[in-house]
Amino acid sequence: MERGVDNILGKTDGEINQDKNLAEKFLLDDQKIIATKTALFNEVVFQNKDGQNKCSEVVKIPVMDGKGNVIGIVGRETDITEKRNHQERLKYLSYTDVLTGANNRTSFEESAREYDKEC
Repeated sequence: MERGVDNILGKTDGEINQDKNLAEKFLLDDQKIIATKTALFNEVVFQNKDGQNKCSEVVKIPVMDGKGNVIGIVGRETDITEKRNHQERLKYLSYTDVLTGANNRTSFEESAREYDKEC
């Protein structure tokens, strides 16, 4: 499926997205953008056609006329799956001893701080 501007211009999220729950969330976001006249930034995780989890950054910005009325919404989606996978790997490595797989001192100290907050 080609997803150029001509294929999505003037279409709703329901017409573009295969995931109906995600399309409904984006519709609610659009209503919020229209009401508040402000941009929204989201990260969404969804399953692609192959059943793999993908992570996208979605930015939606209101288009205003000269009187300050919202006349449209421009959106952009960027696949950040690889970036998120790298971040998760770095987080794992920062809290885990590579040789043994056991939690390291940093992990212990973080857990101790969380425990202290609860008490």
